[in-house]
Amino acid sequence: MTILGTAPPMGHSQKGDTDFTMTKSAWDSYLAAARERYEIIDESERYKLVLADKLRESREALLHGYRGWPKLVRGAVRHKDNNIIYHLNQSKLMVWVESNVAEARDALSAMWSHEDRTTSNRIRSFDDGLPASVFPRTAVGTRLNVAAYLMMGIDPQRYPPYQKKLFEAASRRLGHPASTANDVAGEYEHFIAFLERVLHEVQKRGMDRPRTRLDAQSVVWHLQRFESSRQPSRKPTPQPVSPPRLPPPVPVRHPLNTILYGPPGTGKTWHTVNRAVAIVENREVDEVKQENRSAVKDRFDEYRRAEQVEMVTFHQNTTYEDFVEGIRPVLTDPGNDTATASSEHSDAGDVRYEMSQGVFRRMAKRAADDTDKRYVLIIDEINRGNIARIFGELITLIEDSKRVGKPDEARVTLPGSKTDFGVPANLHVLGTMNTADRSIALLDTALRRRFVFEEMMPDPSHRDIATDVDGVNCRKLLSAINRRIAVLLDREHQIGHTYFMRVDTLEALSSTFRHRIMPLLQEYFYDDWEKIRAVLNAKEFVRKLEPPPELVRRDLVDSDRSVYDLEPADHSCWLDPAAYRKIYETARADGGDVLRDSDKANDADLARDD
Repeated sequence: MTILGTAPPMGHSQKGDTDFTMTKSAWDSYLAAARERYEIIDESERYKLVLADKLRESREALLHGYRGWPKLVRGAVRHKDNNIIYHLNQSKLMVWVESNVAEARDALSAMWSHEDRTTSNRIRSFDDGLPASVFPRTAVGTRLNVAAYLMMGIDPQRYPPYQKKLFEAASRRLGHPASTANDVAGEYEHFIAFLERVLHEVQKRGMDRPRTRLDAQSVVWHLQRFESSRQPSRKPTPQPVSPPRLPPPVPVRHPLNTILYGPPGTGKTWHTVNRAVAIVENREVDEVKQENRSAVKDRFDEYRRAEQVEMVTFHQNTTYEDFVEGIRPVLTDPGNDTATASSEHSDAGDVRYEMSQGVFRRMAKRAADDTDKRYVLIIDEINRGNIARIFGELITLIEDSKRVGKPDEARVTLPGSKTDFGVPANLHVLGTMNTADRSIALLDTALRRRFVFEEMMPDPSHRDIATDVDGVNCRKLLSAINRRIAVLLDREHQIGHTYFMRVDTLEALSSTFRHRIMPLLQEYFYDDWEKIRAVLNAKEFVRKLEPPPELVRRDLVDSDRSVYDLEPADHSCWLDPAAYRKIYETARADGGDVLRDSDKANDADLARDD
C-alpha cells in the first residue's frame, strides 16, 4: 500500500531535485519537486496508515462499549511512530483520557460517531469536550493538532493530520489566503480547503498524483520539511529513506545516585516507580507523575521484565556477597530441592561451590553491554542494611566522576572472582530510606557524599485525601496530628499521607485509625499514653483504667497509678465524627469551637484543594 498511489510515467528526465525558484510559477516548481520525490514520500509517509489503523481500532472499541478502549487509545497516541503529536502533548492527552474516562468517552464519541455529520461539527464537538486544563483554549494549533490526529480514526484519506507551522509555511509559499478563523473547526476547514487547492492544481496540470487529501497532506508535509533541511546537492536520492523522525530529545539529566527519604507512608517506594520510568525513558520526573498511575506501573513492570530495572530490599542480613559477588553452594542435581549446603556430600545429593554474581554486578554487566539505554537499580530500605559492609569498594566506584568513561574513571579487581570491574555511567542507583527507622544524620559519611538526597514529607493536601467523611476533614486531621508529633517527638516521625488515601467512609477511617495510626503512635511514644492523648487532642480513643484496689491496699502500687488502653472495637467513639473533629478543633473559653491560629494558617494552605 502506498500513500500516493502508482507514479505516472515521467515526461522528462529527472536530473535532480527541482529548485523551487527556477520554474515559471510557485505551483509548477512545487508539484515538480513532489513528482521527483514520489517514491521517497510513499515510503516516509506510510506510517500514517499504521497509526490510522490503530485509531480506527480504538474508535470501534469505544463506540461498541468495549471497556478496554482507553488502553487502545493509549496504544494509538503513544505509538512509537507517532511524530504528529509532540511527546509532551501525548502525555497530557492520555492523562486526561485515563483520569477522566467518562468525560473523554463523551468527547471522543461526539467526534467518532457513525452518524452522518459535517467535519466542522465533529471537530467542534470534540473540542468542546476537551478541557482547557489539558490544552489552553488559546492554543488553537495544539488543540487542532490533537483533534485532527484522532479524526484519522474515521478515515485518514478524508481527514488528514494537521500541523500548524508546516501548513502555514506551505500556504504562504504558494500564495494561499491566510485563515481568518478563530476556532479549531474553522481552522481545519481552511486547512482542508488548501489541500483541495493542491488537488485542483494537480488536475490542472494533468498529473496523476496526489489523489486524496492525505496524499496532498503527505506532499506538503514532506516537501516543507525536506526544503528546510536539505543540503545543496544536485543529485537525487537513489533509494527510499526511512520515515523522517523528529530530532532526538535533549538528554534529561538525572542524578546517578539518589536516595528518597522521609517518614513512613509518604510514597517513597511509589515515587521510585515514577523516577525509574522517567530515567529509562529520558523524561522529566514531573512529566511522568502527571500520567495515569496504572499506565506508569505497567511500563515499570515491562522494564523489570526486560531486566532494565531491578529492585532489591536491604535488611540486617544483606551482605556484600548478596549484592556484589560471593561463593555460594549449588546442587549438582537442581531438581532435588532437599539437599542442604551443610556438607559437600549428603544423601540428598552433591553440593558444589561456585562464584555467584550479586544483583549489582548483574545490573552493571547489562548496562555495560548496552550503553544506549539507561538502567536503574532500586534499593528499598537502604538504611536497614550495613552500608559499609554491603557496598565495599563500590562506595568509590559509584561516584559520578569515577564511573567508566569519566575523567577520573576508577576500576578495581574484585577480591572473589579477581575480575577487573568498573561501574558504567548509564547505571542509576535509586534508594529509599525511612527516617522513622534511622535518621539521615546517622548514615555513613562516605555514602552521604555520593548520593543526592531528596526529602519526601507528608502532604496533607494530597488530592486522594477526603475533605468530608461524614463531616470529618481528613486533611485537617492529618495536619493537626503531624504538627503535634513534630513538637513532641521530631519531624522525622510524622505520619505519611498514604495512610489516609482513599479513606472515603467512616468505617474505613475507623479501621485506619484502629489498625494503623494508633499502633504507630504506640510505637513512636513507647506507650506513653499521655503524649498519645496530647497528639490526638482528645480522650475518646484511649481509656484510663484505675489500678486494682487489692494491689493498692497491699501498697504494691500507688493509688494514682493508672493503666491505659485503646477503647474496644465496638466502642461508639470509633464511628463518631465528633471524636475525630476534636483532633483538629479546640474549645474556646466561651464554649465556641474554633481552630487555633496555627491551625487556621494551615487550613489556608489546604483550602485550595478542598
